[in-house]
Amino acid sequence: MSTQELVKQDEEVCEAAHSFIKLFHKTTDQNRSRLNHLYCLNKATLVWNGTPVEGCDEIQAFWEKMPGTTHRMSSLDAQKMGVPAMDAIVVVATGNVTFDGAAGVHCFSHSFVLEKEDGVYKARSDQYRFVD
Repeated sequence: MSTQELVKQDEEVCEAAHSFIKLFHKTTDQNRSRLNHLYCLNKATLVWNGTPVEGCDEIQAFWEKMPGTTHRMSSLDAQKMGVPAMDAIVVVATGNVTFDGAAGVHCFSHSFVLEKEDGVYKARSDQYRFVD
């Protein structure tokens, strides 16, 4: 692959990751009933501060029990995964999240493995951790 092709691939990966993270946090903050559509069917996993949750519907139910949130992203990194026969990228986002009520504000690190499903990147693995 030429240098130009690698640069183009990197730009496409970063654009896809940025779009996904913006949509994910917007959906988390404003429309949690749609979150399950952002996860791969039958193979999605969330680890929330060490607590594992498996399956799209279970992940959505987990998020729906949480207080309301407002996410502010401060950094984003994305890399194409070098796994043959798997169109996937690794994404790491950091920022601050404000919870409604007494839960307050936390710094977070949010890591995903995104895999294409029906031509759209969806979360296969989701790791969310407070870092404060």
